[in-house]
Amino acid sequence: MRTALETMKKNYKGAKLEDGLPIGGRNRRLTDDKIHQFTVYYGSAIRSHVNDLESMKIACWATFYHYSSTRENPNHDYCDPRKCHIYRYKSFDANKHSLAPAVMNAIRPVYEKMCSDEMLSKVVDGGTTNSNESYHSYIWSLCPKTQFHSAKYVHDAASLAAILYNDGYQLSITKLLRQCGVLSTTPACVRMLKLTDNQRVKEHKFKTKATQQKKRHRQILTEQRLNQQE
Repeated sequence: MRTALETMKKNYKGAKLEDGLPIGGRNRRLTDDKIHQFTVYYGSAIRSHVNDLESMKIACWATFYHYSSTRENPNHDYCDPRKCHIYRYKSFDANKHSLAPAVMNAIRPVYEKMCSDEMLSKVVDGGTTNSNESYHSYIWSLCPKTQFHSAKYVHDAASLAAILYNDGYQLSITKLLRQCGVLSTTPACVRMLKLTDNQRVKEHKFKTKATQQKKRHRQILTEQRLNQQE
């Protein structure tokens, strides 16, 4: 979310929105602090509904509607009453915390993309929206960045990494051996490839769990600071 909003803001640099003002600046414009808050609450919505796509989508959109709400036009139906300040504090002034309608209209395409079924389905059950993270790890394991490699070596490593990443070791290696003329594999070879794939799945689950715990801890601390500021 942070990267998407920062890129969108950069693309609007020097341009005027429909209200005749720039996207950044003071007085209900998109600041770096607001981008940080959008990012924090987006991540919190995902982690709080990691096993339910529809609930996750509603929670992600809640932040958008929260910051588009005003005293005259409240829109907090999606907000969690336990967290939303409009429910917790009678003195809460929505106009001081909301963004201008023109700014929210500019932000909407980002939310439509980041809150789509295609995007959120990737993070259900603790996945990641950045598939390049795992793919790159395959490339660097075959072609370490600390050493010099020829262009052909890098190309071959990227191709092999793509095969291993998409199909796993057992399927991809047996296909490669078959294309090289090895029509049969030994039971020991098959067991080794299966073991490698199983270990890969276990490591992914372990890393995902550890990462989620760290992110949740940081999220709690950040939300506490934001609540104190507001």
